[in-house]
Amino acid sequence: MYDHILDPLGDVILTLKNPNAPFATWHRPVATEERSVVIHEPITFLVSSRHLILASPVLKAALTGGWNESIARETDGPREISTEGWDVQAMIIIMNIVHHKWSQVPREVDLELLAKIAVVVDYYQTYEMGQFMGTLWVERLRTPLPDSYGREIMLWLCISSVFRDAEVFRHATKVVIRQCPRDLETLELPIPSAVVGKFPLS
Repeated sequence: MYDHILDPLGDVILTLKNPNAPFATWHRPVATEERSVVIHEPITFLVSSRHLILASPVLKAALTGGWNESIARETDGPREISTEGWDVQAMIIIMNIVHHKWSQVPREVDLELLAKIAVVVDYYQTYEMGQFMGTLWVERLRTPLPDSYGREIMLWLCISSVFRDAEVFRHATKVVIRQCPRDLETLELPIPSAVVGKFPLS
């Protein structure tokens, strides 16, 4: 019935629509012809509202403040809440952290997945819950850091900002400011305004 059960007694169905949408695309070309867009089937999670509310002010507002993302069922069954576009693996990891299922949380992730996790953490403001694992993941990935401007350093800029790694953030910022040719490609990542403000947006 549900794709992922985080709490067998859960009172919320979290539906991830259009999962695994394109992420942080570098150098978007001007298409000469329309390209087909693959829309994946929604993924459902049975989760605990108590855990969501404690972990995320955004989800708290959605569940208690009458946001459009939250739909109360007419029956006594679970409430429904939806989100869109996130990476499925990143969402599973975040939901396991939120529900304190630490044995299900990987001790190592690659750069791509870490960036996807960071974007979800930033959107839902689950900084406190994600900080411990974020620090561990960054520490195991940080050597060597890229020293040229490109997609990889932009991922690191996002990651270090979300997980508050000052050393990595300084390095990434320095590389971007010194080497970005003109227009900064933010890749729709949560890049700090202090960095973005130094460039005309592409």
